[in-house]
Amino acid sequence: MKPTGSLKKSLTLRKLYDIIYIVKTLSGICINNHMEFIRVRDKGGASRRHYKRICGGCGRTDWVLSTRRDANCPKCPKRTRTKESYSKVAKANWAKPEYRKNHADAMEKAVRRGPEHHWWNGGKAKPRSFTPEYMEWRKKIYERDDFTCQKCGEVGGNLNAHHIKSWAKHPDLRYIIENGITLCYGCHRQEHRYANK
Repeated sequence: MKPTGSLKKSLTLRKLYDIIYIVKTLSGICINNHMEFIRVRDKGGASRRHYKRICGGCGRTDWVLSTRRDANCPKCPKRTRTKESYSKVAKANWAKPEYRKNHADAMEKAVRRGPEHHWWNGGKAKPRSFTPEYMEWRKKIYERDDFTCQKCGEVGGNLNAHHIKSWAKHPDLRYIIENGITLCYGCHRQEHRYANK
């Protein structure tokens, strides 16, 4: 069956677009943004496009990875914003009380606090580390187990006193010596990793 009418027309348009694409690609003009480019191999050997950019300030031509045509070259004397100008604007903004207030309000809305925070634990603090009771419990666990990991047998090193029944769920067993075991750092991490699954 021969293509007729609009089907024939669309086929010829498709061929025309294909021809334009091939010609532009071979001539070094990008189809998407109509910028001239060359292919350059980087240190790793990959072929990358470098686009021709004409600086809006000084008129200098250079080849860059970016496709931003309006960007000025880094050494242009007519660059509109410098690092110093950004810091001047920032200092001027922070000097205004309404700017500081708006920023504080935005942060208050953005940061979740209290029950909305994902680490919320019902308002209970965790006063575990470095309380005298905890330090005494930990010392007794280490001495009972002879400063040896009870899982892998490592002696000394980076040891942790692990609660067999969790600190958070069993507050009445926190300082009971039978609820503790000496583990090395690696075994302790594994214990908590498997407990969470």
